[in-house]
Amino acid sequence: MVAQPGNIEALLWIARVTPDSREAIAAAELALAFDPENEIAKRAVLAVHAKFDAPQEDESPIDIARLTGMTFVQARSVKWPFNGLNRQVGALLDESDTAPDYKSRQLTLRDLAWAFENEKVWGSDIKQAARTLLLSRLLGDKLKEPLPPLKVIVGSAYTAYKERAWLSVNGMLLGLGLGGVITLIIGWLINAYLSLSQPSLNRTLGPFIWLIILVLLVVVYLTGRLSDYAEKMSRQYRAGREGEGKVIDALRASLTQPWTLIHNMEWDDRKWGDVDLILLGSGGVWAFEVKAFTGEYRANGDCWQYKSRWGWRTMRKSPSEQARRNARNVKDYLDLNGMNVKWVQPVVIWACEDKQLTVSVPTTPIWRLSELSDRVEEFWQGRKLSDDQIQQAVAILNEAVEKVKAKSVEQQKKNAKGSHSG
Repeated sequence: MVAQPGNIEALLWIARVTPDSREAIAAAELALAFDPENEIAKRAVLAVHAKFDAPQEDESPIDIARLTGMTFVQARSVKWPFNGLNRQVGALLDESDTAPDYKSRQLTLRDLAWAFENEKVWGSDIKQAARTLLLSRLLGDKLKEPLPPLKVIVGSAYTAYKERAWLSVNGMLLGLGLGGVITLIIGWLINAYLSLSQPSLNRTLGPFIWLIILVLLVVVYLTGRLSDYAEKMSRQYRAGREGEGKVIDALRASLTQPWTLIHNMEWDDRKWGDVDLILLGSGGVWAFEVKAFTGEYRANGDCWQYKSRWGWRTMRKSPSEQARRNARNVKDYLDLNGMNVKWVQPVVIWACEDKQLTVSVPTTPIWRLSELSDRVEEFWQGRKLSDDQIQQAVAILNEAVEKVKAKSVEQQKKNAKGSHSG
């Protein structure tokens, strides 16, 4: 992929504009290595050596952060503001790597080189990130091994299970409604036939047939309403699952190990409820309540409301209170298992469009997904944990995750055995 003409051109751009001698020489020589017959690349190698009067680069690994002033993970978390994408550069590059062809890639190395070289590109972070990612991609094993991204432990599949369950309910309701409609048509046809061919019998059975038709009309109406509700719930759980996925992607692009993220934390006895995301690292422990709704919402203190056709209505469960309760439960569980944590920070993450939520006087921090990458610095401002404490906390919570998984597998085996025996 790196040897494509556009990427060779990107290397030559770097060699021409960078003020760093080692970077310029590396870029020019890589371009020549990819295309030994390229006259421009040959001249670029001669030009950079003459410009900097520097010897061949040594074989010691290059520290990308010292070279560009930005780590690989920080560069991946910067958002690409062009072409209406407004997404993390790292995620766009990952998707481009798996694209079926070059034209379908949303972000290429040539785009990064353009951002680095173009004087009209605003924001030093874009230029810095472009330079960092270009060098990381093009120099490969010449760089020091970067720290791996944060570890993600996946707990229960509760959200996906609820989405499938509501989809199943919706399917059954639609089937029941269709059966009701067919029965209605049959009843109406029978009544019409009797009224035309056997009026005397119709006078006897007609009232009962019309009663059945009326009952079926009510059943069909109620089934339709329940089907709409089931579809709404399935969409809500799907939106929640997708929202959690977006938050995980943003954190992966911004944090490295030993930071650890636990997704869908659930305890064996359900006494402690469940937590969407738990983040553990040197800055402390964080409990995230992720919300992804459709429609318009507002949060004033602990009171969350949504806009309906009849005006603003208060939500039955406050996400702010949920986040604080989850944080308390995480702390209590760690304390109960010998891990004394002074504080677990609750946060509500709004994973929808910013304009859908209005916030005033929040009692619990409410972060928008669009600003999550800018909040990374706050993770290091919390209460500090040592590496041993991080490992201990992760081990305690991971053990709880494994218990739930084992119990789920055992239950599935029992259900399968029962169905076979039946």
